[in-house]
Amino acid sequence: WQVAGSRDTVNLAAKLRYRSKYLTVLELSSGQYFTGAAHGIHATQFLNWDNARREAIPLDRVLVPGGQPAFEAALRRAHAEWLKKQPDPQADTDTWNRLWPFQFSDNYAFTDQGILVKYNSYELAPYSYGQPELLIPYSDLNDILRVDYQPMRGG
Repeated sequence: WQVAGSRDTVNLAAKLRYRSKYLTVLELSSGQYFTGAAHGIHATQFLNWDNARREAIPLDRVLVPGGQPAFEAALRRAHAEWLKKQPDPQADTDTWNRLWPFQFSDNYAFTDQGILVKYNSYELAPYSYGQPELLIPYSDLNDILRVDYQPMRGG
């Protein structure tokens, strides 16, 4: 703070993104703007909390043993569906894929519809795309999620 400019800002926020009897998902966001920069930089991290165990749940704990390759394949499919809805990748697919290739992320959140994976600015697309969110429906995760994290449990 001793070197911060008079118009530099940092914002931190936490919001409840999802809640059930078994799970609580917080979205932790930060944003910073440095005087003279073209724009601020924002980042988000999900915190998935197991209410019964009273602990954070990393992605590897919700996947069946050896399930990460299948999860990544499902995430790639969600990415491909997202690309189909974006005008810039459709206009020049080869250039887009060269500049903004798929990247794996473990920044996930439980939702009613499936597992949501959120990317920060510049990770998956240009800044103008914000923070893309890719949804993997639970139907694509049947043999990938551990039984105690599947939606029929009420999670």
